[in-house]
Amino acid sequence: MQAVEIVLRTKRYKIILDTAAVLAFEERAKKGLFEVFRNDAPSFTDLLTLVWAMTRTHHAYLTFEKLRGEVELSDYQYLQECVTQFFKAENFGMKKAEEGEAPADDAPPLGDS
Repeated sequence: MQAVEIVLRTKRYKIILDTAAVLAFEERAKKGLFEVFRNDAPSFTDLLTLVWAMTRTHHAYLTFEKLRGEVELSDYQYLQECVTQFFKAENFGMKKAEEGEAPADDAPPLGDS
């Protein structure tokens, strides 16, 4: 998955939905990412929290408070569109099995080599 560049006021940020972003969101929001974003319209706070969490990989210095100061309520739709693209199945490495494609092998039990 590649980072996407977003523009807020006069600043550019790279966002990416990676493990660090999911963990940062869930730690700050105190709720599961996928339960929140299963809805079509997350709260503005949840959306902004996710955008902040998605900046962690490329902009570790950016605080939530600083980001909050650069965002207006009118940015909601833009931010939602930027974030939504990461929730498409192909961005999670998921793909539909092709007809005739061999299934993956089972992983060995823990402790077995």
